[in-house]
Amino acid sequence: PWSIVGLDIFSSIRFTILNFSFPALLVIIAAKTIAQFDEFKPTKYIIVGKRVFIAALLAAPLSGLWYFKTVDLVNYLGFGSQSRMVSIPNLIDRPWAPDHHFRVASVSYRFTPMMALPYGLEIFGGKFSFTTNNLYKFWNFGVKRPLISDPDLYPDRYTNTILSSAKSTLTEFFIINGAWQNLRCCSDYNLSHFADLKMLELMNVEFVLSDVPLVDLSLNLVSGPNFPYVARKSLSFKNKVLSDIEENLVPKKLYIYRLPGSLPRAYFANEIIKVSDDLEPTELFKQVSERSDRFSVIVETDVQLDKKSQSILPVARINKVSMVKNGYDLNVEASKERLLVLNSTYFPFWEFKINGKQLEFHKVNGIQFGIVVPPGQHIIKARYNPPNLL
Repeated sequence: PWSIVGLDIFSSIRFTILNFSFPALLVIIAAKTIAQFDEFKPTKYIIVGKRVFIAALLAAPLSGLWYFKTVDLVNYLGFGSQSRMVSIPNLIDRPWAPDHHFRVASVSYRFTPMMALPYGLEIFGGKFSFTTNNLYKFWNFGVKRPLISDPDLYPDRYTNTILSSAKSTLTEFFIINGAWQNLRCCSDYNLSHFADLKMLELMNVEFVLSDVPLVDLSLNLVSGPNFPYVARKSLSFKNKVLSDIEENLVPKKLYIYRLPGSLPRAYFANEIIKVSDDLEPTELFKQVSERSDRFSVIVETDVQLDKKSQSILPVARINKVSMVKNGYDLNVEASKERLLVLNSTYFPFWEFKINGKQLEFHKVNGIQFGIVVPPGQHIIKARYNPPNLL
């Protein structure tokens, strides 16, 4: 419906998280119906029926509230509760973290996608109720692999019922979706079965955080527990409870893996490839993935660059990238007009200026900004200016 009201930059709302609101809304809608009882003669049966009807209406949202809050509490304690927000050892002390800008993504089991934020880490991904179109397409047609139906791969996890329910959860931006994958069943996971790691690298994701071991040959373990991992499903009920209590009191280290091909926050494109603007998202991101490690960019619009150089020696250099409020300051240098890729999710309301002069920019790779930079040394001010709805 977003395009009808001029908001086609958005993709979806996840109504599943509103499941408690619907029975609560039922009470409001039915209030008028209840009031109609007053139009009848208040006999004993009418009074009793009215009270039973009101009790049934109240029971629906109250029982739903009790159920959801109980589940939330169990999950909260099982995931390590608030202690995980401030006490994970290798997120507090980070000798593995480089000095340059980078993002992290997480495997969503006990460590939730948004939990890296309190540690000052910049995340890519997470769980969103309100999604922009570009981000939705990138995750669901670029990052996420097609659902694997091979029962020999993870026999405890794949059934027709599970796969059918998984198809309706495509707005869950998890690399491994805990709603349909039993992450407690196995001793390790091959992340490449679930995600195109090149697409994560494209978006400056340099590290993957996980509670479970990952066995991908392309991942390098840089930090983790110093004891063998035991699949939770193999524990007795008593040991599961004790394990959850221990996790609340003394959170353990995460498995932290480095993606060696992570692209920087900003870089100059070596090659510009024009494709049709009506290309299906799956095909578009397939081409992006095949060329991402060459600093090539895929564009759906015409990008015209002046190839005349102002220097004998070819120069294309990014001297410094600084994060500022609502954007970036980019100190760049080029001997001729070049396309600079800013590794941030493409969205309206951004501006790119040099000395107050607006620069031309395009959507590249289906998700990033491509800024046309004139020759010379410049400070580019990239700013997000949200619209004033008032």
